[in-house]
Amino acid sequence: MPLTSKEIENKLFDMNDIIEELEPAFKFKKPGDVWVRIRFPYGVIRRAETFRAQHPIIRDRTLKTNIAYALQFANVYTWMLQWFSIGLTAKQMLIKHGVVLFTSIMEALTHYFVDNYLRQENVHKRFKKNLEKLKNNGVVDDDELDELNRCRRVRDKIHLQIQFAREWEEYEESDYYSAFECMNNLNKKLTAWVKSRR
Repeated sequence: MPLTSKEIENKLFDMNDIIEELEPAFKFKKPGDVWVRIRFPYGVIRRAETFRAQHPIIRDRTLKTNIAYALQFANVYTWMLQWFSIGLTAKQMLIKHGVVLFTSIMEALTHYFVDNYLRQENVHKRFKKNLEKLKNNGVVDDDELDELNRCRRVRDKIHLQIQFAREWEEYEESDYYSAFECMNNLNKKLTAWVKSRR
């Protein structure tokens, strides 16, 4: 029988008490004679094959697998955001790097699509230029292009040396989930476009 929400909360309170008791030890290097680790829950990270199946238009097995591995790591990010109360700017950076990860997948999808399905276009090394090719060929509309570019601008902030402002209170959890949706929507649009022309 599944646990109720109240039962889950009570167990989390108990777990937090244990973690608080161990907190002084967590601040230092793990003792060499402590072999046990906190077990990441099984089933949270989905199988790579599940993610490969979600990208039918990609015929390159290596690219498809690398995207699958990135999405497995995203499962870790999502789980941490949902279950951990993370303080300071660490949560902000977790959100940012989640957006970066999703946007990197969008860039790979776009590059592959332009290179393999828009034969009249030459694929460009810059993500922005390939996004414009999607718009010019009617694959995405103006609103979708705006959202893709919003994610791209966050992704570009991975280059710390070119930033001129502190990333303080820059990101919200909603940024993470909207980037995830943007990635999924792009994949659906590209897949539908290919299927409609077969």
